[in-house]
Amino acid sequence: GPDRQKFGIMQPLPWLGLLGARKNAAALNADADYQSFLAEELATVYAVKSAYYEYYYVAKQLALTSESFNLMRQFEEVIRTRYQAGLAMHPDLIKAQLELGQMEEMIRSMEQMLLPAKARILALLNLPQDARLPEPIARHFAAPSESDRGTRQRAADRNSVPRSGDVPFRQSMCAGPNRT
Repeated sequence: GPDRQKFGIMQPLPWLGLLGARKNAAALNADADYQSFLAEELATVYAVKSAYYEYYYVAKQLALTSESFNLMRQFEEVIRTRYQAGLAMHPDLIKAQLELGQMEEMIRSMEQMLLPAKARILALLNLPQDARLPEPIARHFAAPSESDRGTRQRAADRNSVPRSGDVPFRQSMCAGPNRT
């Protein structure tokens, strides 16, 4: 009879409102990803600026100390000449030479401090470690202060960025029963 062979095609229909809910969940997921991207971008900019401030500070301190060292060297030469002429005392010459030695040590220390500051900037900018950085240029902006860091932390605490991992929970809530 006619009932022996029967062919049919079935396609499950989505639950009422399921397509709209999935669309909303996908939009929320995209928005969470975009907000996460913006947060990472701001964090990167903050890290680069902080690294630059450190680099700038150490480089300027090194330049000032080197300039002071050159002045002290000239002063030591004057004291030595005065000592040889009998116009200055030996302790004055010793004090000047001790100060020169301390300044040399400070310069070496600052040069060593400059290396990690440069390396941090190069790493943040994804440049090879042997790349040359230009001398820092004076800008008319202030380094981030402790109050800025506190403000940043409070903002981070109050404005938690939704992660895309949070959205599947919303998607599962919108999906309704196990239907596709």
